[in-house]
Amino acid sequence: MIGDLERGRTLAGYCSQEQKFVYIFWPYEQKAPEPVRVWDAKTGATLELYKCPDDDGLFLPITDVTQIKYCPRCHHEGVEAEPYANAD
Repeated sequence: MIGDLERGRTLAGYCSQEQKFVYIFWPYEQKAPEPVRVWDAKTGATLELYKCPDDDGLFLPITDVTQIKYCPRCHHEGVEAEPYANAD
């Protein structure tokens, strides 16, 4: 689940500590979770990481499934993800 839903917003990503895809949800009337911001020396970008819901790990949000190019478990290139719509 990525993006806006009828009752709130979600962020999804891969938690390397839990070794699974995770998501966080918050209702529109609540404040969004605060990210941890880190600087990426390779690109100069500031990345926003969020706390994994079930442990103290962090995940980088996936804003578009087409961004996924590598398998998060084995790190092989060539993963293809296809977007699909779902409604709550």
